[in-house]
Amino acid sequence: TWDGGVTNGVPFTPVGPGDMDFTVNGSTLSGCENTAMVSITVNPNPIVGATATLTEVCFGESTILTGTGATAYSWTGGVIDGISFTPGAVGLATYTVTGTNEFGCESTASIDITVIDCEPVSPDFDMPSQLCVGDCITIKDISTGGPIEEWAWTFGGLFGGGIEPEASTEQNPEICVISAGSYTITLTATSQTGAVTSISKDLNVYNNPILSASLDTIIDLGGRAELIAATSSTGDFIWSPDNNIDCPECPITIASPEESVTYTVDFVDENGCKGTGTVMVLVNFIEGVGVPTAFSPNGDGNNDVLFVKGYALASVSFTVYNRYGEEIFTTTDQNIGWDGTFENRDQNPGVFTWLLQYEYINGRTGSQKGNTTLIR
Repeated sequence: TWDGGVTNGVPFTPVGPGDMDFTVNGSTLSGCENTAMVSITVNPNPIVGATATLTEVCFGESTILTGTGATAYSWTGGVIDGISFTPGAVGLATYTVTGTNEFGCESTASIDITVIDCEPVSPDFDMPSQLCVGDCITIKDISTGGPIEEWAWTFGGLFGGGIEPEASTEQNPEICVISAGSYTITLTATSQTGAVTSISKDLNVYNNPILSASLDTIIDLGGRAELIAATSSTGDFIWSPDNNIDCPECPITIASPEESVTYTVDFVDENGCKGTGTVMVLVNFIEGVGVPTAFSPNGDGNNDVLFVKGYALASVSFTVYNRYGEEIFTTTDQNIGWDGTFENRDQNPGVFTWLLQYEYINGRTGSQKGNTTLIR
């Protein structure tokens, strides 16, 4: 039996540091006894502490961990005592140091290091709020903050499918809409710190309007063709080419082409979606050019100017002479005619000669000369 509450052969922990004597009493089967004593020296454990130059750092910044109260130190997390290191991911991390004193006795201490995201990512992107079936666009990433490591896009609708592709990892993805509906575009951004943030925006996709156009027809040169566009939607029309058309913005209009042409009508509805139709007008080319034999520049609004008459003329050269052979008017523009004056003076009634040279749009050329009577 041992004193001090010790049980023979069973480990025990001495009460505290210092030199201690323990006595054991032994007896034989015949009842004979004797004693012995053992001395134990209990060395003190170190009182270990943990310090840091910074307990809160931005992601990517460094700090130094140092142990106190012992002679040697070992840290968790790969840290070396007194050497600068960079903590890992954003968040709270606990580092533990084990200190050993000169007797080989050990003790531990812990310290918390907080890593914060000093440049958080604010995801954002730019795109229209509505599109038409068949449109293709590039969505522009306009995120701000720290660098983004990964972009994750989804382009889903209520039942999926209406946008191609359905997902992307590109920074600025291109999408094409293939069916009408309401869709939610979501960008999930992962920063270099590992932080994940998302933003979503709605996209409405509309069907293109159904447009019919008529009537394909054949006219003679100088004739008129009716162009008709019809739709059940509300919006704006525009015919092209718009030359020789009475009203390019009207659903029903008149065209007077000088050569065969296919007219295109574009219709844009209230959603900005477009429908297109075409009308073909074939023109029978009939050569015809001339100058009236008389005109009356008296200001009554009827036959006051002497013009070259004709269709499909690419160019003209028209010159008028008085009875003395003096040139009193000339033009190369079919829309500019002689008003019966010369040097700002009205010419007396009489017969005036003229010379006309011309070229049709088909390349044919010719010339005419003749007389026209000026009547006052």
